[in-house]
Amino acid sequence: MDGAYLGQAEPQEVGEGLRQVLQSARRDEVRWCGMLIKAIQARRETPSTRTGDFFAKTMAIDGLAARLAFLNRGQEWVVRRLRHLIPRLPESLLQEELGEMLSSHEHNIAEMQNQLLVLATEGDRSRT
Repeated sequence: MDGAYLGQAEPQEVGEGLRQVLQSARRDEVRWCGMLIKAIQARRETPSTRTGDFFAKTMAIDGLAARLAFLNRGQEWVVRRLRHLIPRLPESLLQEELGEMLSSHEHNIAEMQNQLLVLATEGDRSRT
């Protein structure tokens, strides 16, 4: 489980399905960051170590479901950017890798949507 994804979530709040989805998304995040770093370095550039404020924004959100929905919107932003960028690239290994990154993000979004439905269903049951 990753603190950047869950923040203050208690272990009992996170079922096995959600834990697996989060672990998979975290592995993908590491994979795609590595791929992007290598692509930048292959162009004899230096990747920035600067990060945005997404983590702080995520941590400021109360509630596990709301935090996960926000994370999914972040994944959707990446998908939109990739869909815009990929067709503009010349045929290359980078275009292929970014296509794989796009597919991976789309898969992660769908899996998280399923888990958000599970959380909502569990919440509905606990209120009745």
